[in-house]
Amino acid sequence: MLAIHTCRSLFVLLCVLIATSAVHAAEFRVAVKNGVPQLLKDNQVISSRMFFANHYYGKGERGENAPVSKEIKMATAAGVTIVSTVLHGIWKDDPSEYAEIDRALQNILKDNPNFYLILRIRLNPPQWWMKAFPDDTMKLGNGKTANCASVASERYRRDAGEALRRLIRHVEKNFGDHIAGYHPAGANSSEWFYYGCQFPEFNGYDLATLTAWRKWLRNKYLSDQGLQQAWKDSKATFDTVGIPTQEERRGQKQVGLRAPENSARVLDFSTFQNDSMAEMVLGLGRIIREETGRTRLSVIFFGYVFELAPLWNGPGVSGHLSFRKILSSPDFDIITAPFSYNSGRSLNDGIPVMSAAESTMLAGKLWLNEDDTHTHLALQIGDRDCSMVKNGAENESQTLNLLRRNLAMTFACNYGIWWMDLYGNGRYNSPSLWREMEQFANRFEKKNLASPNPFTPDIALFADPGSLNSVIATGASTPTTKEAVSLIRKSLSKVGAPYGSYLLDDLVDGKTTARLNIFPAAYALGAKSRQALKKAAEKSAALWIWAPGYINLDTGKISLDSVHELTSFRVRQLKNCNFRVVSTAEGRKIGLPAAFGPADVVAPVLSPVPVAGDRVLAKYSDGSPAVVLRPGKYPSVFCGTTVVPTALARYLARLSGVHLYTVQDACVFANRDFLAVYAPYDGTFEIDTGVSGQYRSALSGTPLGNGPRLKLPMQKGETIVLERAQ
Repeated sequence: MLAIHTCRSLFVLLCVLIATSAVHAAEFRVAVKNGVPQLLKDNQVISSRMFFANHYYGKGERGENAPVSKEIKMATAAGVTIVSTVLHGIWKDDPSEYAEIDRALQNILKDNPNFYLILRIRLNPPQWWMKAFPDDTMKLGNGKTANCASVASERYRRDAGEALRRLIRHVEKNFGDHIAGYHPAGANSSEWFYYGCQFPEFNGYDLATLTAWRKWLRNKYLSDQGLQQAWKDSKATFDTVGIPTQEERRGQKQVGLRAPENSARVLDFSTFQNDSMAEMVLGLGRIIREETGRTRLSVIFFGYVFELAPLWNGPGVSGHLSFRKILSSPDFDIITAPFSYNSGRSLNDGIPVMSAAESTMLAGKLWLNEDDTHTHLALQIGDRDCSMVKNGAENESQTLNLLRRNLAMTFACNYGIWWMDLYGNGRYNSPSLWREMEQFANRFEKKNLASPNPFTPDIALFADPGSLNSVIATGASTPTTKEAVSLIRKSLSKVGAPYGSYLLDDLVDGKTTARLNIFPAAYALGAKSRQALKKAAEKSAALWIWAPGYINLDTGKISLDSVHELTSFRVRQLKNCNFRVVSTAEGRKIGLPAAFGPADVVAPVLSPVPVAGDRVLAKYSDGSPAVVLRPGKYPSVFCGTTVVPTALARYLARLSGVHLYTVQDACVFANRDFLAVYAPYDGTFEIDTGVSGQYRSALSGTPLGNGPRLKLPMQKGETIVLERAQ
């Protein structure tokens, strides 16, 4: 489950640049070169590696002896020139009341007067505001009032926007020569998903939401007659429609997917809430542009389509499904998120992203990962969030391994990254950790910045926000989207080849190609999307998971014919059968576990009907086919269960012509001549570099042998970056 950073207060973000220079009113932006978004200062490409740390709220000493100040000095010695800090208490009418904020910025600049600042600005309103405007605060279905504003409230949007605007004007006037950008932050954990959406209670029962909901419906349906026809409700009118009840929104776990035919009211409300969150964020982005033009970076947390798929009441309650609106906006330069919390941070895992990072880059925006790794120093100082202890390091060697893995992925994919000292207590307070980041910069960054190469992996993972919105039922996500959309990243991270994460519409619009396309969330589609994906499957291999095409958006109905039209597999819908499957002898031969999949009964459970030449790899408990491979030039697999073992993905990748860099399960990060292998367990790894020649470790210079095939003993958690000798 996503860790909720309730303790994020005040932090410092340091960006390692190519060279330090005297402070001046520099201009910062993101531009695309060779198809790769890059960070620019005064039209010169700079590094997008950063450091992020709380500056004032840690334990122990303050001032120059504070751990975070020591971290800043270590970063400065490595050429750091950009700092960012969270600003609280910005809801001021009189600029003279900004004294505390001014002191905070001045204290940071004392550590290095040449710093540039990126300001993360907390926009959740103060308590006095919520008491003054109870109709604009969030209310839950149980009648309780949440401790946050309603993002649908026009008053909140206006007041938050004005507070942001006043602060920008004050900061630009007094610190303009030091400003690099702005990062508006709000809602749950400053990451713009709905407060409490991870809990059973629904929100949206305040007057502000009701008012905005009725306005949204008017814009969509134009007339009462249009609304009545869509909802099949002759009594529905814009002036009288209410918020769907919790019972309506909860539905039944046994019915995992909802079609517009009988759930239009609930589906519309979920779409409305996602649009509302996006509109809130877009309004803030416009203010930043209005006040600063394109001279400052605009940063936002958003788009956690893979990470928030396990939410108990369905992904639609997150507020992040209207991600395409953010990607289409010119008002944001950088989209950011922490590394995944629920799909692999430990020593035996890869390090997946939360969102469609590759779609972000295709949209011309920089994707930036927040690396808040629990280092061994965090353990020593008691700086461990209880939900993430299992993901942390116990000693310096483990810390370096985790950071090296994360940096390798960052460089291979052209992402930005910031190291986050969450509580400002010194989890990065060690020269050895900074040497690790500096080593990567010295070895790989200069070439990457001068001649970037787009990350175009042979394996592509797609999520369709509209399909995720159709999963609205209490607990239905646990055996379905949690497994198929979120945890599949754990399986794919060990396939032995890199994969990319996309929104489905990029494939529909022909913006991306891969040898193997994986569809864990393509349940609700219109004819255009079905036809585009079917054509893609005629040129690339496909892995269809759970219920592809099950909801026909053209008719608003459930349709097994649409499943066939999309996938070319005819299917039967089983009753009283769960997702637990047993591998056949054919399946075990390719490495599938004897049994896999959750023992939950959630409709639909679909059984693909084999035709001549098909190979049944697994069966349901009643003997019906569950996983079927259709061989050919562009093979396809229909996987009726929601769990995809690494062995299945590896086998289909091999049939698809994907180059597998390792014989064993391992994490691989590769792009052009950059190749890194991360070992999720102890053992000897057989590596196929694909190119002959002498190889060595790019970091240590240790000879590794003659390629293309190498046998390297590796320890669990070890990352090796391979380099071919010239």
